[in-house]
Amino acid sequence: MTDLPEGVPEVLTWMSIFDQTDDDIVPPYAFAHFPFAAEPVGTWNEDGDLGRFIADLYDVRIGKLDADGTYEVTSSRAQAPDFFEQAHNQAFAMRSMFECDFGEDADAPAHRLEANLGAALKGFAAFDATSSAVLSESAFVSLPHILEGSTDLVCVLQLAALQFYKQATQVLRGFVEGQVVDLHLARHPEQHRRWRNGSYKLPSLRGEQGLLKKLERAGALDATLAARIEALYGEMNAFVHGAEPALINSGLFQADHTGHAFREDKFEIWSRHFVEASELGVRLLQAKSVLWARELKLQTDLCETCWEPTLGAGDRFDFGGREHVKRRCATCGREATIRTDTGARVYVTTVSFGSGDLVPQGAPSSDLPDP
Repeated sequence: MTDLPEGVPEVLTWMSIFDQTDDDIVPPYAFAHFPFAAEPVGTWNEDGDLGRFIADLYDVRIGKLDADGTYEVTSSRAQAPDFFEQAHNQAFAMRSMFECDFGEDADAPAHRLEANLGAALKGFAAFDATSSAVLSESAFVSLPHILEGSTDLVCVLQLAALQFYKQATQVLRGFVEGQVVDLHLARHPEQHRRWRNGSYKLPSLRGEQGLLKKLERAGALDATLAARIEALYGEMNAFVHGAEPALINSGLFQADHTGHAFREDKFEIWSRHFVEASELGVRLLQAKSVLWARELKLQTDLCETCWEPTLGAGDRFDFGGREHVKRRCATCGREATIRTDTGARVYVTTVSFGSGDLVPQGAPSSDLPDP
């Protein structure tokens, strides 16, 4: 180690290399916890349906290689309580955006509305957790669509908290459409290229020649799931095309106009749509991860951002008794690490500790290779 000035803590570095999992990125058995129970956020616990969903989601085996050559297969399931706590805290923060006091009386309509909001926030948490799992494995084709999905749902919640129910549903419809389009583009690289440069015309989702039927016929989308998407999309069309009941200023013809204000009926419709859309989003993420594993996972010349064969030759290095190569995308500059004996993509994780910090047992403290 290099001598450090007095008073400056020694820094130790611990590095591991993780394989991509051979398990399902989104385990189908996690879906057994759908539909989530409608419960106020304050009543959630890690043994409930969302907590069990998160535990199953992270019950995925991954191989870890350390510098001394130790290789072990592990999973993140033990960390599920921490992931649940993060999701729960985020739900509390989002709950605070909603100014309406739904009350505490279990027999009152106010409690039902609080529970419906809780169901919606569970849906958001499930989609956000699933997106994180997919991103951690790079099990996607279009990074913008994955990121935009979570951004869309945050926007929907913010609009609904301000009682913009029509506008919130319009964005929610766009969320569903975007996740379906992403699945379609994953199967058609040339159309994905045109989409990236802005020359792709988005086709209709519904109808015999729509994307849903095409995906169903290709075996990329289950018929039941396609039917659910089509039904929800059709319901939400009313909010895009200006049906009178969907307007913020509805009710003028029935002397029931309240304008921009909290509306129990509109809130309940919105929350029902959000719960369904977020679950469908999770299921579409799973369908896309299956396609990725089947057709794209082993194409290690593909950049994870561009999804073009643009990874150039790179520097080789040894770690844990195995040879690896770091490659860089000629277009966007993103780097990828490949194990040379198997051609599989791996992920390098480096953590630094001060001399006063607790260093993991067996963590190396000197001369790590620069990957």
